[in-house]
Amino acid sequence: MDLTQQIKQFIDDMPDDYGFSKDDAKYISRYQGCPLPPFAYISLIQSKVLEHFPFLEMRYKGGDNTRALCYGYGSDMVLSNTNAIITSYQDNYYCFRVTQGVHYDKVSQGDHSVAFRTLANYFIEYRGNNKQYDIVIVFPQDTIYHKIDSDAMFSNLSSYAYYTLRGAFFLKPKGVLFAIVPIEYSSEIKSNESLISSEGAKMTITNDGDYAIIKITK
Repeated sequence: MDLTQQIKQFIDDMPDDYGFSKDDAKYISRYQGCPLPPFAYISLIQSKVLEHFPFLEMRYKGGDNTRALCYGYGSDMVLSNTNAIITSYQDNYYCFRVTQGVHYDKVSQGDHSVAFRTLANYFIEYRGNNKQYDIVIVFPQDTIYHKIDSDAMFSNLSSYAYYTLRGAFFLKPKGVLFAIVPIEYSSEIKSNESLISSEGAKMTITNDGDYAIIKITK
């Protein structure tokens, strides 16, 4: 059994309410089963976020009222060295637990909450009960969980387009969203831009190598 399988078994053996130690967190952080965009893109998104919110850098004070929603494994790495208060949603149980481990210090301090859920949970029957954030970071994967959205115009999208566009509904006015998706999904996202017009959102797409970087602002 390789290390990733050993860690997976360790997670399987945990009670759901298990609060692991710092040593447990360090061990779990070595799990390699969660897809992650190249670190160069994560760094690029971080620099773009700091262009909008320069006071979030750790050497400044005053960024602790800026709240961010991160969806998808690795999305919270964009903000891990900032003063932002982070809420992280993971729809894969193992990646949910690993995220708790990777960000153990901020989680234990109460500056980073991690939930096992998806953005679509807020749109099963109606919209409007979701919180809104200054920053939304989305790293979608190929999943089916968005199919629970009651609006077929959204649920019929690919998961990459869904989470990018639904993410706009979690933005505060003057907020900014960044998403990284495989480049082949950029045209689908662009062609469905009208789905976020009700939110007063505007989109720009930059194709970069194998990926597209989507920026949505209000």
